[in-house]
Parts: sequence; structure tokens; C-alpha cells
Amino acid sequence: MSSENLLYSARSGDEWKNGFPIGNGRLAGMLFGRFDERLALNHELLYRGLFADRDVEVVPPETLAEIRALLLEGKYHEGTLLANKYLAGAGGISGRPPRVDSYQPAGELVIAPECPEPSALCRAIELDKALFRAEYVCGKNRISRRCFAAFGPDGKRGCICIELHSDEPTGWHISFERTEDAGCALDISASDGRLCVSGVFEGDSHFALIAEVRRCDGSVSCDGGAIVISATTRAEIFVNIGAGSKDADVLAEASDIPDGAFDELLSAHIAAYRPRYSASGITVLSDGNALPLEARLERLRAGEEDPTLPLLWFNYAKYLLISSCGKLPPNLQGKWNAEIDPPWQCDYHFDVNLQMCYWFAEAAALSDCTGALFSLCEKFVPHAREAAEKLYNCRGILFPLQTDAHGRATPESFGWAVWIGAAPWLAFHFWERWEYSRDRAFLAEHAYPFLKEIAEFYADYLVDVNGTMQLVPSQSPENRFGGEKEMPVSLCVSAAMDIELCRITLSRAAEAAAILGRDLEERLTWEDLCRRLQPLKTGSHGQLLEWNEEFEEDEPGHRHFSPLIGLYPGGLINEKDTPELLAASKRLLEQRLSHGGGHTGWSRSWAACLFARLGDAGNAWLHLRELIKEFATDSLLDLHPPRIFQIDGNFGGAAAVVEMLLRSERSGITLLPALPEAWRSGGSVRGLKARSGFTLSFSWRDGRITSLEIAAGVSCACIFRCAGVSAFQAFSLNDPGFSVSSDNGEFRFNAVAGSFYRLIPLE
Repeated sequence: MSSENLLYSARSGDEWKNGFPIGNGRLAGMLFGRFDERLALNHELLYRGLFADRDVEVVPPETLAEIRALLLEGKYHEGTLLANKYLAGAGGISGRPPRVDSYQPAGELVIAPECPEPSALCRAIELDKALFRAEYVCGKNRISRRCFAAFGPDGKRGCICIELHSDEPTGWHISFERTEDAGCALDISASDGRLCVSGVFEGDSHFALIAEVRRCDGSVSCDGGAIVISATTRAEIFVNIGAGSKDADVLAEASDIPDGAFDELLSAHIAAYRPRYSASGITVLSDGNALPLEARLERLRAGEEDPTLPLLWFNYAKYLLISSCGKLPPNLQGKWNAEIDPPWQCDYHFDVNLQMCYWFAEAAALSDCTGALFSLCEKFVPHAREAAEKLYNCRGILFPLQTDAHGRATPESFGWAVWIGAAPWLAFHFWERWEYSRDRAFLAEHAYPFLKEIAEFYADYLVDVNGTMQLVPSQSPENRFGGEKEMPVSLCVSAAMDIELCRITLSRAAEAAAILGRDLEERLTWEDLCRRLQPLKTGSHGQLLEWNEEFEEDEPGHRHFSPLIGLYPGGLINEKDTPELLAASKRLLEQRLSHGGGHTGWSRSWAACLFARLGDAGNAWLHLRELIKEFATDSLLDLHPPRIFQIDGNFGGAAAVVEMLLRSERSGITLLPALPEAWRSGGSVRGLKARSGFTLSFSWRDGRITSLEIAAGVSCACIFRCAGVSAFQAFSLNDPGFSVSSDNGEFRFNAVAGSFYRLIPLE
């Protein structure tokens, strides 16, 4: 197996964040490869239920006018305090803790062999099979474990399957442990080779867990709440969990364990999983690297180059996204958490963290993983309408910055909560799904209804100030300007990010309405608001202004690149339409990084994406390497200071890899827009997606494209840019009459849906 598809280590994980994750979206587990294994278990619906019915308090309508008057007069401190007093709910300056239920661990299944410690060990995840394996040498006895979280046909997410094997008869002790938790009543029992656990939380939440031993060639007995296996060379263990509110039958869910043997279930699992993982792929010319992961990271941190390590990062991100998308999308830690009091409640943050998880999904042919995101967003809509009306007296929807899986749109974050941009940013991904697929049914049934809700909110929220439409109050997450000492975030008039989000959303809502032939009057209103919206500004150093004035920043090296959302991933700022703003965006990015920006894993990955979009291959590669070098655990999990696992940077780094090789914009497709020197000698791409339903595979040598294959999903014009190529020899078996034209470095042809095109550059 190639090193880019194998997560391999020659030592066990010494702490939880150095474990190897498995998951099928519904269930998740963290394995460490220790001889006494502790399988840390999660279920995607296992949240505490204390705040499942929280609500929004009604704000007097005149309050918003008072806040706006202060901010428009330049009284930013006073306006920020008043807004947080009334619009931030349990967040703001209320002094109350956020009412966000934390994502909970189920506990740990302890699998301990009864023999001496091994003299050698190794552990690995075969990413193309979603299969964990570990091997140990104990004298003459070789012991191995295999484990996977089963995917099944038709999207069914099954149990966790474990196989124990040894050359010589070995005893095993299997038990369950969970951190002491005063808010959870726990019951553990074992009988007939079956371990049963039930947990009941304070509030509206409970879970059940069953671990069952089967196909064991030794004897099986029970000792209190544990299972004891004696003198066996092979045994299989199947683990399932049920979780949900108090009215859910969690025991029935946990008891749903299939009858098949391990290898039978493994074959079905690989058949269901592998097509998704293998739909896209990237290779580069390199000697590869068969060293254990810890050795590769040690060499990278010592300054050595490892051209294929970013490809392993990309493939690992594919594996993680597939493994963490079930009914719910990934939370801050995907679906993996071992703490009863996790950082930030292991919640959903809607001001970059969740969105970053999906930046690479469409391009990497993982669009089926986006369904969980859309479902979560649509779950919020009913209560988000209430929030918009009660807080801002507006139609449409208002999403919170910080939340959990309950679908309650209450503001909760201290100092951060007064922000209207969460729903517009999430709408990006609805539009991306449409642009990449051209699925008209999705546009009509999902994307446009969501966009329309947000456009209606903007139509009510925008304020006419001397003929210009302004956004008041406005925030640039999660930053503040000089003079604001009491709150972590400053409020202002029309921050750059809010302008960009508003312009993008209104224009897309209007475009979708035109495509579908709906809501003419609303469409004309949205287009008019776009024309009158406050333009973006530049500052004295040529930088894009983050706020409405050139304030002194309290933290000029801030971790967020909020005002640059229009560059990436928004695509609003680009070389063709806004070259001046493109230069200003680059200047702002350079300023922020010169003051120490990019000091979290997700922030560093965003920097790599931004430089790749700018076509700056050197800096894109630099920040991608720094992401892996400085912000990764020994198992390549992304880190947020102080060494907290946070999964968004894993996905953001994958997006940077894609963006360096393929830029897909509305104006066309660019091949190798930011090809790093480490990959220049040669490589290939297979199955990456582009807007308008195109699937691309191509290869290059010495920085020049040597072949290009394009599959058209819909009939439309195909425009692509290919530096260093003046003409192509072109073929198509099912569209024999097509021809390629060239104009100022752009190649064009009219693609026919379902057709396949092969283009070979001419010397």
C-alpha cells in the first residue's frame, strides 16, 4: 500500500489526541494501539440534554434603533455594550454561562490481553479500507487486532467490529469504564458473553451500549461487570450504542448487531466505503516515504522536505470527513471526544469552524457528505425565524455563532453573539452544491428556500444611510479595534465580512430566483439592495479595511481572516472582476501574518488556502507545511492552542491541497494555479470536481500539463486555463463534433452532458 493511504506508527498513542480515529458518522472510536487497548467510544447524538428547549427572549423593537444610533454616531463602545445587553441572550454581558449542551463520550471499552508486555508493536489505519489494525510480538506469540466502524449498503451505519487473533491461546479481559460524572447515572452488567451499559443524564438525554463476544474458540465467562475470555486464538467483539432524548429507544438501537462474521461484515463495509474514498485522488512523483508517521514528522520539524506528507494529510481528511458525517456534520472534534467537559462544549461554531470542514468536499467528490450539513441547517430554520423576529424584528432567519445539535437559534457566546453572518456563510455550501452539480431539484427544494430566508432578513435589516445600505450593528468575527476593553469583539457599521456575505447572498438569491422563475418582485428588491450596498474600502497602506474606519487594532495578528472571506472561499474578490480589491486583500493578509497571525491550526490552513487562491505557490506551500509541522499531533490530528484537538484544520489543509492544483471559479477552471516546487517534477490528479458539473483528471511533468480528461455532467460551456500550453489535440468518442478554441490563454468548448473529452497538449 502507498504511504499516502496508510497512517502508520511504530509506537502506541501516549495520549488521547495521539490515537487513531475510526467512525461511520453515527459511531466513533479512538484507538491507541496500546497492548491494553482502551477504545474510546462516541455516538453522534450523545449530548447532554439540559438546554434542549432553550428559547429566545423578545427584545423591545426600539432597542435596535438605539443601538444603531450609537454606532452610526461613532459611539462604538456604548453601542457594543448596549447590543450585548439586549441582543446576546445568555451570552453578551449577562454573566450567565452559555446554554449549550456539551457533546459527551459514551466511555471506554477496555480490551486487555493476559500475557506479558510485547517486545514490538505497530498500529495503522488503512485509509482506503477504513480499517484499523495493530500487531504485537510477545515472545513467540504474535497478537493482532483489527477494528472498523461498519458502513453498510444503502447508507446504513452499523456497529464497531473488533477481531482478536493470536498464534497461541491467550486470555482476554473486557470491561467498560467511564469518567466519574455526577450528572450521569451509570449501570454496567455482563452475562452470556454480553456487556451492557446504560447511562442516564440529568435533563433529556440517555444512552445504552452493548459489547458482545462471538465466534470465540476459547471459553467465555463473566466476572461482575466484565467479560473474561480464556485460552483463545480468535474472538470477535461487536459494539453498538444507542443515544438520544428520553423518549428514544436507545436499547433497541444498541441491540441492533448483525449476525455476520467479522470478515463478512468487513467485505460489505469496504464495498460501501471505498467508492467514496477513491472517487478522487492525487499523486506526485516522489520516492515515497515508508517511515512511521512519528519519524516523518520529526524529520519535517527538523527542516527536511516530505513531498508526499501533504497528500497523506489530504487523504486522511477524506477519511475523516466520510467517518464523521452521519445524521449530523462534524462538530469541533469531528465525532471524537473523551471528556465530559470538553473545550467549547465540543459544539458547532458557525463563524468558520464548521464551514471549513466542507471547503474541500465538493471538489474532492465528497458531495454526499454535505447532506448532514444541509439537514442540520434546515433543522434550525423554524427556531431561527423566531430568533430573527424576537431579536431584530426581521423576517427570515438568524443563526447563532455558537450552538449544539438541538436546532435552537439562541445567542449564547460571551461577547461574540451579536452577529448576523452565520446563516449567510452556511448558505455558501448550499450554493456550492448547486454550482458543482447543477441539480435543479436541489436548487428548488433546498438551496433557494434557504437563500430566500436570509435575503428576506437582509431586506429588513439593512439601513439606508444617505442612499447607501449599511449593516448595523456589524461584527468582524472575532476581532476588536482599539479602545474596546470590556468586550472581546467590537461592533461597528458594515464590517468587510458582513458586506461580502450580504452581497454574495443577495446576488445568489436573485440568481436562483431568476433560474427558477420565482419571486420577481423580491428578486428586483435584492438586486437593488446589492447595487446600493456599502462598497468595500481600502486603508492607508493599501490593505482591505476590516471595519468601516481604519481603526487601530488591539490584536493586529488576529487568528481570524474574516474580512478575506470574499477572497476565499467566497470568490467575490478575484483577478477578473476586482483586481484592486485582490491586491488589497493580499496586503491585509501579509499584514496580519507579519504580526503573528495564523497561530491556530485552522487559521494556518486558511492562510494556505488564501495564498493558493492568490496563485502564490511558495507561501501556500509554506503555510501548509507549517500547519503539519506546528499544528498536528503525532497522529496528524489538527491542534488549537494549547494543544486541543480541533478537526477543522484537517479539512482546511485538504482544501489548500486542492486549491493549489485546481481552481474552480465561475469564470472558469485553472489547472495548477499554485503548483509548489516540491511537486513540480510531476504528478497526476484523478476525479476532482469543478463547477458546472465537470469531473477532471490530469497529469503534469516539469510544471506543464501533459494530459487532461474532462467528463461533463451537464451541457454548458467549458472554459479552462492551462499555463504554458498553446494548443491541444482533442478527442471525444461520444461528442465527435466538438472543437477547442483558444483566446488569451483560455480554452473553450461546448460540452455535452454525459460526454467524455480527452485533451493532449501539443508541443
